[in-house]
Amino acid sequence: MTSHDKILKDVLKHMQYFENVGVSSFDTHLEDMPFTIQEELISLEDLEKSQVSPLRMNDKAKQLCELRDYAKSCQKCPLFYTRKHVVFGRGDSKASIMFIGGYPSEMDDFTEIIYGDNKGDLLNRIIRAMKTKLSEFFITTVLKCHPPKGTEPRTEEIKACLPYLTKQIEIVEPRIIVTLGPIAYKALMNEEPKIHTKRENWESYLGTPLISTYDLDEIISKPSVKKGVWQDMKSVVRKYQEIKEKENSQDLF
Repeated sequence: MTSHDKILKDVLKHMQYFENVGVSSFDTHLEDMPFTIQEELISLEDLEKSQVSPLRMNDKAKQLCELRDYAKSCQKCPLFYTRKHVVFGRGDSKASIMFIGGYPSEMDDFTEIIYGDNKGDLLNRIIRAMKTKLSEFFITTVLKCHPPKGTEPRTEEIKACLPYLTKQIEIVEPRIIVTLGPIAYKALMNEEPKIHTKRENWESYLGTPLISTYDLDEIISKPSVKKGVWQDMKSVVRKYQEIKEKENSQDLF
């Protein structure tokens, strides 16, 4: 399958999904498109080739591809029976900031793209407002499979999937981790998050600065929390700048 055929297949998958849920038309604005399909991230050279040579990938990207391929055959929990796809995540293999949510949505499961719906639009707006390059981010979830409709992830499902997340963190080596909602925070820190009691609360996950904020669904359904989320994101930007300044000063000696 050529790159053009793959793109067409992905577009048709999206169209089929929207048709199934009753969407018949779109009012599309370029500035609202998820950053996964913006033009600056697509190489025309790559589109002309049938495949991208693994030799062109850095070591981190190769490791992520190997981990993704391994995860696609995972049968460690019952979600194996109900999923359509394993939704691994997206972003730069050398990203400095890692966003971690709870689990893929139904649409993510259908399209194999993490946060390909209105949550992705929201996250894209947040990233743009932070005025940080898209290449600085990696986005993933604790669970790589969508739970059956109307159910929350079970403890055994989270435990089965957690090694994939911790390996992603180990490979990418982000400078900052942002957990979106209680599932991601509890999975990494083994305790309930403090996002409702204290803003800009920095902690550490194996030496990496970590901050918890609201789940994207909650941000969408409760506009009142947006102010708190923006406080957290400004804190992330400040922390990132501090880390870069410290690294730059160390390079001088």
